[in-house]
Amino acid sequence: MNSMGNVRLLLVALGALVGVRESAKADEFIFRLEVTGYLDRPDSEDQPQVKILASMELLVTPEQRFHARAKLAGGGNLFVSGSLKRRKEADSHLIDIDFRYDQGDENRRLEAQTVVALKLGQRQVIGGSESRTSDGQGATTKSKTAIAVQLAEFANDCR
Repeated sequence: MNSMGNVRLLLVALGALVGVRESAKADEFIFRLEVTGYLDRPDSEDQPQVKILASMELLVTPEQRFHARAKLAGGGNLFVSGSLKRRKEADSHLIDIDFRYDQGDENRRLEAQTVVALKLGQRQVIGGSESRTSDGQGATTKSKTAIAVQLAEFANDCR
């Protein structure tokens, strides 16, 4: 093969490689899971400040299972597993989620197992809890948490 043939072969190979990478890139998504709320605020407090208590972002691919676990500062744990399924609508996907969050105490545990239809960029609350506790001497505290998920396209600009 002459040098011109080698150049053509190399260009075809590079074109195929770029095409494969571009199609793989289009199939990757960022899945964000977030636990927000407040913990142990005085019951007399009207509008406690809502904060992000825990969050996790994962790179996920449709039709493949994903798993992640994190130890949180303060002794808590965050665990998520699931799978992402394609839907006919280009911007909508089904996500099957198994989720657990605890703050290092079995009495403070959130769990959810659900299937959610998510549009790209849409944040959706999938569960939560609200509680009040009394110390037996008249002081009452309240806690409120929400679990939210979001899906976005992965843009890999590192080339």
